Amino acid sequence: MNYFLHYSGKLPEYHKITINNILSVDKDAKIYFCSDEKIDSKYVTHCYPDQLNNEFIEMVSKINYFKDEKNQLWNTSLLRIYYLFEMAKLFSVDKFVHFDLDVMIYEPFDNIKDNLIESKFNITPMTELDLIFGYSYVSSLENYFEICSDTIEILNNINYFEKKFYNSKKVNEMMLLNFALMKNPNNFHLLTTLPNFNDNEVLLFDPAQYGHHLCGVDKKLFVKNTFEEKQYIGREILEKGYKVKFKNNQPLLFANGKKYKIVNLHVHKKNLHKFKSRTYKCLLK
Repeated sequence: MNYFLHYSGKLPEYHKITINNILSVDKDAKIYFCSDEKIDSKYVTHCYPDQLNNEFIEMVSKINYFKDEKNQLWNTSLLRIYYLFEMAKLFSVDKFVHFDLDVMIYEPFDNIKDNLIESKFNITPMTELDLIFGYSYVSSLENYFEICSDTIEILNNINYFEKKFYNSKKVNEMMLLNFALMKNPNNFHLLTTLPNFNDNEVLLFDPAQYGHHLCGVDKKLFVKNTFEEKQYIGREILEKGYKVKFKNNQPLLFANGKKYKIVNLHVHKKNLHKFKSRTYKCLLK
């Protein structure tokens, strides 16, 4: 499978762990990376952001929604939605997996493809307002083009959405994607983050909460072993007492006497070295 990664600014050292982990878990992985800093490796096909330009990127730059924000992360995260589309065109790729750079995976694509829906944008939901790139799968550029178009339309009417859903405060790209889901739900498939107990074999995807619990969030904010009621996973686990563990280099959820594999961990604390897969090999030095 094709894996698209994106990062703005100086590359953190942990990017090597992310790449090595993908290559170790998915033997058929082809990695494409868009970043300001060149990655010179036979394992990675690289491009710079200034190689990517399309009508969407021009429109977002013109709107300049985050012009008053000091932290450029919000703007680069927003632009990433459209960079991914242009990367796919540049490299003639119609299907790809994308997640944040601080995400570790534990299953190859072939093992999880039955959990995905072709012709839709597969992504992890975190709250009633947020869709997050903990794990996502673009199965059709035609479908993804529609989503990009919808988000531009929403940005052009953003005051309405700010007022209706967020007390007139600025929204982020996670909320923007969720507004696109509200507008055209048939374009999306929300990945399973909690067991429904109807299936014997269920793979779970982590938007961020499993990773927050096992890995921590940030030294200044939270320690590990925390859950938040405002998030789907945290709400369910706090209510029902499920257990989340990292055993034998695999994240697991224990619920109602059953064990469920977690496909990925969103390691927001950036301590990725502690959560390598059991097949991890250091291919990219």
